[in-house]
Parts: sequence; structure tokens; C-alpha cells
Amino acid sequence: MNLRDWIAAALAVLALGAAPAFAQPVNTGNVEGELHSARAAVAPGETFTVILRQNIREGWHTYWRNPGDSGEPTDLTWQDPQGFTFGALQWPAPEAVPFAGIVNYGYHGEVLMPISVTAPANAPVGQTLTFTAGVYWLVCADICIPEDGALTLTLPIAAQGRDDPVWAARAREAIAALPKQETGVEARITAGTPARLSVTLPAMGEIRNPHVFTYNRDVMAHSEAQSPRVGAGGFSFDIPPGVAQVPFEGVVTYEANENGQWAHRAFEVNAAPGEALAGTNDGPAVISADYSLAEIEGAAAPAAAPAPMGAGGLLAALALAFLAGLILNIMPCVLPVLSIKALQ
Repeated sequence: MNLRDWIAAALAVLALGAAPAFAQPVNTGNVEGELHSARAAVAPGETFTVILRQNIREGWHTYWRNPGDSGEPTDLTWQDPQGFTFGALQWPAPEAVPFAGIVNYGYHGEVLMPISVTAPANAPVGQTLTFTAGVYWLVCADICIPEDGALTLTLPIAAQGRDDPVWAARAREAIAALPKQETGVEARITAGTPARLSVTLPAMGEIRNPHVFTYNRDVMAHSEAQSPRVGAGGFSFDIPPGVAQVPFEGVVTYEANENGQWAHRAFEVNAAPGEALAGTNDGPAVISADYSLAEIEGAAAPAAAPAPMGAGGLLAALALAFLAGLILNIMPCVLPVLSIKALQ
């Protein structure tokens, strides 16, 4: 091979190595779905993250792994793995979506679902591989529409992998936001009618709108009040009757007051049977009027605190009271009464 051939071959390898990962999206008009890789190039044998991104039409929603009273979860099936190992979808914490007397669990807006992927040790360095995944989701507003399509993801294989300039960071954020079992969290499920779930939470702080979502659809009635209560050490919930399951597994969500801003938080629970945990049942939890389950949980709109009255305001109020009394006493219906009193 002469010098010109060596240069041409080297340029070809460099061009291939620089080729970014490429994804072909699906857009149904209700949901835009696409795959993104945290790695712009993948090395043989490495494990990396792929993200299924859904961008959902305003006012519509798709579903969590447990859709609640109705619905179906999103499903992703890889059709040509080419020796790659693809893990299951990892689910962000859901929202409660009440509608017409039922409560479903799902997502609005943008949702990022991570997938762990491992490349085979013999992945062909210097080649670009295209993967196809069949995707299905049920998207709902006042009506529900089942939708599906084929998503593709193209990845170059390189001797040295490298991060995607955008999706490496977004993938890390998506993984960090997944509900996990937190250190110091303990959970118990206590038999009763209804059963009661109690959960300890280190550094409790000021919270509102706690809710528990179960992984198993049949464990509890989703549209009934959970009557959350809080204490110095955590919170607790009624578990409306369903099919008994021990251990009780799911996700607890709540909002925490962080420097005057309410931030959404979530963690996994795996509750063994036993006595209720102390410090989790001192009083009712705060349920804000704008919370999606406020009506079910019986939240009342907060009353506005009366403004303090200054000296000027007090004098004005007294003057108005005097004027009102004067007007009342010269009304035609009051004058005969005054004349009778004068004759007594």
C-alpha cells in the first residue's frame, strides 16, 4: 500500500469514528418518540445507556408500568439486537391522573426512560450498526388511542467509546431522577381495614401531597383516598382494599419545601409486614388545592389570612360603623319604633 492509500484509509477511519449516533423518530401527532444513545460511539464490551424519549401532546398522557385503574404501559421490543443485550425500560416516578371517577398513573409532557445496553465483546470496530425497536403506547385525553411504530438507532463501533455531547448528560440526569431505595428509609405494611403503610424518611422537613404507587396493579384500589398522615419521622397511608401482597412494593412521591420552592421527590419502598413505624402518624398531611388528587383526599382551599389593621384602618372602620347605624335609624321602618320608645 502506497502513502496515498494509507492516507485515504486513515481518513476513512477518522470519518467513521466521527460519525455521530443517529435516531429515526416516530411522530403520531399525539406523541413524538425517539431513541437516543448516551454514547456517540460505542466500544466492544462496554455497557451504556439508551433513552426512550416521549414528547407528549399537551393535555394528553401515556402510562406508567402500572397504569392504575385503566390503560396500558408503554412497550419497547428490540427486533435486531445483533449480539447486543438490552435491559428493560426503567420508569420515572409517575403522576396520578384522575378522570371520571377513576385514577390512572402516567406521564405528561416530556418523559425519559433509560435502558441499559451492553455491546458484545466482538462488536465490529469500524462499522456502523443500526438497531430497530418496535414501540407501542396508549395515549389518552378524553379518549384513548393505541399507537405504534418502529424506532431506529444507528451507532458507530469504535475502539474507544465516547460520550454524546447532549445525551450523555441527559441520560445521567434521567438515571439520577429514577426512584431508588434510599438509605435510612424503612417501610412496614400493617394489617387492618384498610391496611396501613408507614414509611420513615430521614431529614423529614416540610412536605405536602404524599402518595404511594404500587408496582402491582391489583394490590389496591387506586381511586380511593389514601388519607396520608405525617409525623416527625415520616408518613403513612391507607391502602384501600385490593389483592393482598407481601412484601408491598412501589414508589412513594411527595413534594418537599426546598428554600421556598416545592420540589418533586420519589423513592422506592419494599414494605415487610409488621407494626406501624413510630413518628409517621401524628397528623394529616398537607394536600394543596392544586394537587391532582386534592378532591379525592379532601383538600380545602387555604383561607387567606386577614391583613393586620393599622390605626388609620381602625378609625375608618369606626366611622363606617357610625354612618351605618345613623342610616339604619332614619329608615322608614325604624322611625315608628323610635317614636314609641320616646313616649315611654
